[in-house]
Amino acid sequence: SGASFAISRKLREVPFIFILLFGIWDITYYLFLKLLINWPSGLVEYDILFLIPIPWIAPVYAPVMVSSIFIIGAIFYLYKGLTFSSLQLYLFLLSVFILLLSFIFIPVKILLTSGIHGFSSYAGGGFNLLIFSIGIILLIISFLPPEKLHIY
Repeated sequence: SGASFAISRKLREVPFIFILLFGIWDITYYLFLKLLINWPSGLVEYDILFLIPIPWIAPVYAPVMVSSIFIIGAIFYLYKGLTFSSLQLYLFLLSVFILLLSFIFIPVKILLTSGIHGFSSYAGGGFNLLIFSIGIILLIISFLPPEKLHIY
């Protein structure tokens, strides 16, 4: 966040620089893990993305897709000098919330059915692709140029 302010020339660039840097960091993280410890073995391998407030679990392709969209969208908006309309901002925030739900879907299900001890037998699987897909579609829509959304 601080780097976004330091790099930006205009206040409206800060959120786009932030998501650009986050996307680059996230993909670079996976690339270095692959180079250093040969993990993940594939994009469908499950990963624990975060542990706060509960584990966020998803196949590796999920955060890589989100980060790729972040990078492409941020570069486009920075290059064109655009900013989000109010509707685009709401769509972006809604998409991030839905994506978060897709990442915590498995842990919430485990906690509700088996309690904390259910994690000891979890071996991957169960990612809710429907919730994730809805989040991805809304994320892409939020980055469409305002004229494509007929927003003025």
